[in-house]
Amino acid sequence: MLGDDLSLSGEARLAPDLALIHPMTACTPQECTEIMAHIFQSLRLDTTHNVPSYRIWLDRAGHLAAYRFHKRFLQHLQLRKGPGRWVLKCPDHVFALDAIREVYPDARFVVLHRDPVKVLASVARLTEVLRRPFTRRLDRLEIGRQVNGHWIRGAAMLVDADRKGICPAGSVRHLEFRRFTADPFGTVASLYGDFGLPLSNAAAARIRDLVAKRPNGGYGGGLARLEDYGLSAPAIEASYQDYMQHFAIGREAAAPVKPPPSALAARAPG
Repeated sequence: MLGDDLSLSGEARLAPDLALIHPMTACTPQECTEIMAHIFQSLRLDTTHNVPSYRIWLDRAGHLAAYRFHKRFLQHLQLRKGPGRWVLKCPDHVFALDAIREVYPDARFVVLHRDPVKVLASVARLTEVLRRPFTRRLDRLEIGRQVNGHWIRGAAMLVDADRKGICPAGSVRHLEFRRFTADPFGTVASLYGDFGLPLSNAAAARIRDLVAKRPNGGYGGGLARLEDYGLSAPAIEASYQDYMQHFAIGREAAAPVKPPPSALAARAPG
């Protein structure tokens, strides 16, 4: 039975590093592409399994049928839960904006942008952790190429969608990651105001409480390095230049590098 953490779950046993880099509990959000995996039309499967032909097939098939199933799935859940507003999150929605607009014409979008140099190493690391239980051969350089190619395309699709107005101006808000992490509650409260939604005192208190209890969203220090996956900061900056300029995304400062224990010992007073 799934408890409030995954320490005893089958997934935790298969991927013990997952809790540190992608914490999940029974009562916290998770990517909703898990829903589409039930009909085998989900980019989640492209992450966990290295089957390039599957991704080619899915790109050709499109995502409309998957999101129609997604809607029926949520309708069944809502029948049990009662009236309310769904808040869904998944980076893979970037690749299916046309399908989402057709299935959910009244959807509102919040697009969180971050320096790709900071994103790609962690995405590659997550892909490695999720893929490891399902393969006998894991190639980090191949993962780096796949993840980078995947998100070069995704970034270009975001820019193209914004230029074409696929999501009407009143239905989308673009935020920089640093703004959100600097003031999570204030940012969420401003989104309610932008979309004309009421934010009750009770809901505001729950949000503040969650932020206080789970700083940084509960994420730990699962550090990953670009070079482990054959990637480099200069090459990433060049590949994502149009995306960063279009959405005015700033570079994030590099995290300080901790010296090895031997260096610390060498500087310790005698």
